[in-house]
Amino acid sequence: MSQTKINEANWSESYPQLHAQARRIVHQLKVAHWQGQEEDVAWDIVQESMRKTFEYARKVENGGHEPIQSLTALLTTVAQNYGRDLRRREWRLQKETAAQGFVDNEQNFGDIATENVHQEHLFRFLAHEIAHFPQKQRQALLMDLAQRMTFGEQPSTLQAAFQAEGIHLEEYRSSSPQEARERNRNAALLNHAYNRLKGLEEIKKYLA
Repeated sequence: MSQTKINEANWSESYPQLHAQARRIVHQLKVAHWQGQEEDVAWDIVQESMRKTFEYARKVENGGHEPIQSLTALLTTVAQNYGRDLRRREWRLQKETAAQGFVDNEQNFGDIATENVHQEHLFRFLAHEIAHFPQKQRQALLMDLAQRMTFGEQPSTLQAAFQAEGIHLEEYRSSSPQEARERNRNAALLNHAYNRLKGLEEIKKYLA
């Protein structure tokens, strides 16, 4: 199958089939955390599968891989593998957060930060570190924190720590992405940002 044929005909034919397959994969994997977000996860699988397969097709064109015999079969395989990767990622994240008690439904970082007023040194450290995170990870994390706290006339200890770094958390309250694709991307960035936080020595000491 030539690259030209894939681009001009088979991509458009395979797309709806891939979407249906992605929805089946999400249903079969039965990840509790995906409940209510099944369609978003399915589209994430579709987009990532198309991207990976397109990259593979480009390498085939350059002689780097064996020719594609069936685009539909390749997309299905990639989608299944990516779906399982997402499930493993969810399980690993749940296991880590359950063990460390850092980000879960009962007591997440935002709750700890807003309620524990005796951790000024920790908050100053966190604010300084977060201020130097990669831009997109920093924004996703600040949006998440802003949505978890209240704002009064006087800033909280955490809010004051961020203000010292030139960051005003109230500015991030209405920045949540609306499109499903952007929400998925933001969730991934937030996951990376929290993992980056958990890797900091000060945080490790705090959790211990």
